[in-house]
Amino acid sequence: MGCVCPDVEPGFGLALATTEDGVHWEKPSLGVVEWKGSKDNNLVSWGQRGGAVIHDPKADPEYRYAYISSDPILGTQLFASPDGVHFTMQRRQMPSPHFDSQISTFWDNERERYFHYPRVMHNGARAVGFFTTRTIDEPWPDEIPVVMSRDDADPPGLDLYTNACEKYETAYLGFPTPYYHYNEPAERAHLNVPALTRGGMSDDGAIDTQLATSRDGRSWTRYRTPYIATGQYDGLNVRVAIMIPGIIHEEHGLAQYFVGHTFTHGDTQARYGEGGRQLGGIFRVEQRYDGFISLDFEYEGGTVITAPLTFQGDRLSLNINTSASGEARVAILDAAGNEIPGYGLADARHINGDGRMVSAEWRDGDSDVGDLAGKPVRLRFECRSTKLYSFVFWHIDSLMQSSIGF
Repeated sequence: MGCVCPDVEPGFGLALATTEDGVHWEKPSLGVVEWKGSKDNNLVSWGQRGGAVIHDPKADPEYRYAYISSDPILGTQLFASPDGVHFTMQRRQMPSPHFDSQISTFWDNERERYFHYPRVMHNGARAVGFFTTRTIDEPWPDEIPVVMSRDDADPPGLDLYTNACEKYETAYLGFPTPYYHYNEPAERAHLNVPALTRGGMSDDGAIDTQLATSRDGRSWTRYRTPYIATGQYDGLNVRVAIMIPGIIHEEHGLAQYFVGHTFTHGDTQARYGEGGRQLGGIFRVEQRYDGFISLDFEYEGGTVITAPLTFQGDRLSLNINTSASGEARVAILDAAGNEIPGYGLADARHINGDGRMVSAEWRDGDSDVGDLAGKPVRLRFECRSTKLYSFVFWHIDSLMQSSIGF
């Protein structure tokens, strides 16, 4: 995790915390970095900023952990470690500028490349850049293409502060953080007055987190409803909410972490002194599997028919929530949209409830769809007051899956 201490130059570092359950954390004394005259702390580096540590599956054991970090003077640098504690700067340095922000990097097994998402400037505003490399230490390009930036759907004076892009199953998820500037345009300047009065910056405003999705990591759809909104968390009024890279798969769902501050971006004076927990911290949020987006059916009901698809398996299960008064049925159609005998809407049994693997059934409870495997089919969902998150075809014996989410 990154840490900030403005009263000790240069004010930025990287610290280690450990946990057994994702909820209760410890800060071990590592004896690695001297800070304020002592090595009795959990710091692993000091002086770099805006980086993220990844477990690098392609690296030799002595370079198993990679830390790509940015520095105003040195620019972007690669650090490597065998244990996530002892990092050394690599001789092959990246001839890249200082990105002044979190850099998201991960290895994509499917594409066999490293995906990198630094913050860049585009038309005078912060934006998300993207490029790939074959090796973790390959030099970065001089010009980095922009893949997410503010557009006409955003309010004036907004830009994208960080991103936290990553791979999830076969899709790509991004968590851009729109920064709502108080001083642009001029008629919003009164929102900046409280921070300026305390000696803060004119570059002020609130930040939350949105969700973006992609099938290739390059072309993104950004959803403007807040994914992590500002507001009350654990008794604190969070004004800045920035997602940390990483999605934790747990037994009953997914967990993520975000940094939350109780002060706005420009209220720099709030960072000094002994604010402690009142300044914010790292927060944990949980959700169901594949719960990022849902296909929502109104209370009056509706119908959705998929594009043609082929599957492997002999069972169809839905990740769905009908609540109490909702219901769902699913019919299987041929590629032309005609009901397949035995799998029509009149044959489909009603579904009511909440579950990740709710079986689709027809006739007298028959759930076997194996005779349709490998053939082009469409699914027709007839639902009311329902949230459909995803569906999956699977083998009852081997649990092989071919899933589609919304």
